[in-house]
Parts: sequence; structure tokens; C-alpha cells
Amino acid sequence: MKKLINIGAIIISLSLFSCTDFLDEDPKSFVSPDQFYQSDVEANAGAIGCYHNVTKLFGGQPGIDGLQWDLNYFLHYGTDIARPTGGREAQYPFHVYNLSVATEGAIPDLWRVFYRGVADANNLIDKVMNSKNTTESIRKQIVAEGLFYRAFYYYYLTSLWGDVPYIDRFDINYSISGLPRTSCSEIRKNMISDLEASANDLPDNSADNYKGRPTRWAAKMLLSKFYLWEKEWAKVSSTCEEIISQSSHRLLNSYDDLWGEEHEYNEESIWELDFVQHIFRQHRTTQMCPRGVDETSTDPALSSIFTGYGLLTATPEFITTFDQHDARIIWYKWLDGDDRVNFIFNYVAKFLDKPENMIRGNSGINVLIYRLADAYLMQAEAENELNNGPTAKAYDRINTIRERANLLPLAGRSKDQFFSDIINERKWELAFEYHRKIDLCRWNKLVEVVHTMGGSNPDGAKHVQQHHQLFPIPSKEMMKNKNLTQNPGY
Repeated sequence: MKKLINIGAIIISLSLFSCTDFLDEDPKSFVSPDQFYQSDVEANAGAIGCYHNVTKLFGGQPGIDGLQWDLNYFLHYGTDIARPTGGREAQYPFHVYNLSVATEGAIPDLWRVFYRGVADANNLIDKVMNSKNTTESIRKQIVAEGLFYRAFYYYYLTSLWGDVPYIDRFDINYSISGLPRTSCSEIRKNMISDLEASANDLPDNSADNYKGRPTRWAAKMLLSKFYLWEKEWAKVSSTCEEIISQSSHRLLNSYDDLWGEEHEYNEESIWELDFVQHIFRQHRTTQMCPRGVDETSTDPALSSIFTGYGLLTATPEFITTFDQHDARIIWYKWLDGDDRVNFIFNYVAKFLDKPENMIRGNSGINVLIYRLADAYLMQAEAENELNNGPTAKAYDRINTIRERANLLPLAGRSKDQFFSDIINERKWELAFEYHRKIDLCRWNKLVEVVHTMGGSNPDGAKHVQQHHQLFPIPSKEMMKNKNLTQNPGY
């Protein structure tokens, strides 16, 4: 059953957390952050405000805080899995790789939303940590949530821009303006330290009335991803082992049972963002639905499915990499074989509503961020790197995922062969779940992979260069902060 986080608390906390809004508002019109956090209820409201910031990045209504495109675009376009319909590739410079300071588009908005999230997390940590009127257990949990959110934002900042300004305290008169860039490795090590110290202060599972809040195991998943970047293979393996063997999460028997509103908060799901149709809705589903100018149907009963934007579809190149027996392929070819439609493009069924529930920009399907299969594949990758070739544990983890997909087990692979298997298995298992762009950049494989996309993305295949693994530092930030330097190639 859907359990939505208290919307009233979200609205309250929104008025408290924006540094920009704080400077612009009349102090008589709201409660100052210094006067807030005087109870457990207020501390929880502050944490929910930080949670709300995350939803904007993963399907929350477009245009909120000026964020034109969310991470669904930035983490899937310009890879080997995604393309828009209708010849609209040129609208996305980070897809066709004509990206420059002059064509940065919505990238500055993404930077700003991330740093607003960092500021709000710092505020939460500072105020709750120093509150004398919250109980110790709540104080420890809320501070741990703040540390999680801050690390979560810096995970994307360092993955997408590399070295960035680093701020780990809240001061209304202190911002990133004037700060130089801190190395991404130093930032990641700081985030690792925070998560190692605080993860166990988070609950094992979200309480029913706070569904969607991060748990201990969500923090461990994020920690594993920082370890991957730092190539701390032993820690990747041990942390994933902890998630797999000690959490209450388990792999579902069928890949089919992961998707749809009826399967939300299943046992494999470690962290997902909560949405409710008509109340707290997301538009990611609309991004991925067909639009009438691209597709048609012979059945008037299916007219509702053509209310989307057709902006993120699976590439033919991606589809052709699947084994014909792979049970997952149907989730990237929605309604394939249905004689009522003859789709030109491949629509990702994982995140689509039932036809009778489809309303443009108004979906209640949750957004899945972390699930247990990811931990299996991270551990398999780490075991291969740690031992200069796949171990029994590595084979067990990847073959468990393959068995569920109706594929034969792997055996007798060299280190390089197994690494190629990981690249493919993560693609087939986790496509469109916000991992592909970062995985390719982490492996230093982005340019190589995009060069193979001449059919779906000829401009991208032609223009992509090594420096495109990072975004340009936004031009406005460079003008405001003379201590910033630009990424090479821009």
C-alpha cells in the first residue's frame, strides 16, 4: 500500500531550507531556521524537506527550481542505451556531444539544485546536531540522514563535474562563491568517512509513515558506490556482502515482479522515492511514454498511451545485445508483439503506468534508486578486480542474476572477459535506473561505447571526446567565482 511522506511537513520545510529564499524573504513571514528544530517533529520535518529536494532530480515536476531536465536525461542520454523519438537529438548537447560553455543548456540548473541540496543537508546536520530539545535517538537518525543526503549530492557532483567546491557546514553568510575546487578524491574520502560513521544510525527499514526515507542499507549502497570510484575493491566486496547477507532484502524470483505500482517497496527494493498520482506526482513516466506524432494504434482503447513525450526510448543497438532467451528484454520493448500497435521505437516498460492510469505529467509510480541486484553486480566486479580474475563469489553473484534472467551461467572467464561480462550485465539488468553514464565514465569506456552508436546517435558518435566524461563548470559560476577553473576541453 502506498505510504506518502507527510506533504504538510514538506511544505513547511521548503520554506525553511532555501538559502536564496532565506535572503529574499521578510523575516516576519516565516520561522527562521535558528528558531526551528525545537522538537522531534520539527527535526523530522527538516529531514523530509531534504528528501523533497531529491525527488526534484528523479522525476519531480519539471520547472520546479528552474530544473528543466532531471537526471533521467543527464544519466542516460549520450550512452549506448537511450535516444529520443522524432529526431530531437540536437536539443540535448550532452547527447550529441557538441557540448560547450555556449551550449551548456540546463546544466547550470542541475549544478544549482545539487548545491541547494548540499546547503539544506548542512543546515539540517548543524541545527539538529546542536538541538537541545530533540531526543538522542531521533537526533542521531536525523543527523545521519543529513549526512546521507549530503554524500548523495556530492556523489553526483563529483561524478559529473570531477573536482568541485566543497562545503561541509552551514552558514547563512557562507556559500560556495569564492571557494576553489576540491579534488573529487578528497571529497569522496570525506563522504566515505561520514557514511561509515553514520550508516548504522539509520533504521534497517523505513517506517510505514515515512516510506521513502533513506535506511542503513541505502547508505551502504551509496558507500559501495564511493568505494567503486576509489577502487577500494575489498571494501566494495565486504560492504555488498553485508547488504546481501545481513539486510532483510532479497532478490525476487522474477524480474517481472520488480515493476509496476503493485510491486512498490518489494523485498529487492532498497531505496525508492514515493509518489502518488494527483497528489505528489512524477513526470518521469510521461518522459518515457509514446507520443501520437511518432506512433499509432488500431485500437481506440489504447489512445491514452500516446500522452507521453517519447523522450527516452531504448536504442536498437542496446536491444540487439540481448540474448534471445533473456527474460528482461520485454521490459525494454513495451507491447512488442501486440498486433494493436506497430511501434517504431522501443519503449521502456519498467516505469510505465497501466494504460487506464496514464495521465500526462501525473504518474504515481515510485522511482527506484537502489535495489539488491546492483549490490550483487558491484560485488562481482570488485571480486574480479581484487583477485585478478573472477572468484567463486564473483561467479555466484553474477550467475544468480543471470539465472533469474533465464541465461546460462558463466565459467572459465579471464579477468578481462569477466569485466566485459560485468559491463554488459549491468546494462541489461539496470538500464534506465540512473547508473549507465556514471558506470561508463567510471570505467573510462564512454568514448569507446558512444563510437559504436553511429546508427542511433551519429552526431554523438562523431563528436564525442575524452573530455566529455565531465560536464563544463557552468559559465555563471565561473563569472561569480574567480577561484574556479574550467574542466579541460571547454
